[in-house]
Amino acid sequence: MRHRLHNTHDQPGQDSFLDIVANIVGVLIILVTVVGVRAAHAPPIAAEKDIEPDGNGMSAANGLDPENRHALVAKELMAARTRVASLRHEVSQTAQQILRAEHEIQKQDAQRTHLQSAITLIETELDKRRETLSAAQREKLDMQRQIAEARSHLEKLAREQCSLEMASESVETIVNMPTPLAQTARGDEVHIRLANGRVSIVPIDSLVALFEQDVQTKLWKLKNHDELIETVGPVGGYRLRYRMAKQAYMVPASGGVQCQTAVQLDQWEVLPVAEDLGIPAEQALIAGSDLRQALLGRAPDKTSVTIWTYPDSFSQFRMLKKALFELGYSTAARPIPAGVRIGGSPRGTKSSVE
Repeated sequence: MRHRLHNTHDQPGQDSFLDIVANIVGVLIILVTVVGVRAAHAPPIAAEKDIEPDGNGMSAANGLDPENRHALVAKELMAARTRVASLRHEVSQTAQQILRAEHEIQKQDAQRTHLQSAITLIETELDKRRETLSAAQREKLDMQRQIAEARSHLEKLAREQCSLEMASESVETIVNMPTPLAQTARGDEVHIRLANGRVSIVPIDSLVALFEQDVQTKLWKLKNHDELIETVGPVGGYRLRYRMAKQAYMVPASGGVQCQTAVQLDQWEVLPVAEDLGIPAEQALIAGSDLRQALLGRAPDKTSVTIWTYPDSFSQFRMLKKALFELGYSTAARPIPAGVRIGGSPRGTKSSVE
């Protein structure tokens, strides 16, 4: 009986080869899986974008070993995250500023609407009252408004002219007076009038005291009139003419606003008894002069001198200001257009001294 012979001498070697191939395939599968997992969890900013290439077009990290390359990439990713956090903080601050600005705009819009409503009510009430006036009274009211606007314009032009006139054209000598910034006059205030090159003291305090006494005895005249014009003085060569007037104003009331009437000083002006009052400006500060007497006993650090100056005396103003500065007194310039009297009103401003 013939037996089939089996070739078994090469079986062990074939099994070993198959085992090696299987192991290699298993290792490759594991490597592919690990790379896939790492790629899925990698940050969106690629490391190559943050690494500047060298002159050969190669990344600076390409020449490093894996450990150093990973450290460099991690450092650059940390810097990128820091920049992103900083930008987010700036965006948050900007958004908060925008919200605050919008809130302030809404608040101001509400105030503007409230004020516009009040103005509209006042204008309506004034128009109604104006309609009740006679034609002559309306014409007089319009004329007073025009005069007030013209006076304001004249004062502005006078200040500009004063600035131009006082600007020295010579550059040979520079006089430096280290005066402080202009500030509102406080404490004692001496008023002087500088016109035609002459200086005279304007006793405004004394005239105001007479006005306060006089107006108390004549307010009854406003019962049947809308205004009161009277004159007090003279004191020191000057009179004071004042005008009291009824003023309508709106006050809050239930259901809206209510119009009420009050009496107040509308304006005042000083009238010199003569145009050549006083003494030449060059003699204003000599011993025994009126200005010296007015300054006697007044502390320079608590006293200011207001100089009401007309266009024909700007050069004397510079000289007088310098002399008062050397004595330690602050001065305030009040330029006045030619033909306009010294005066004021509750709507005016206080002197600014230097």
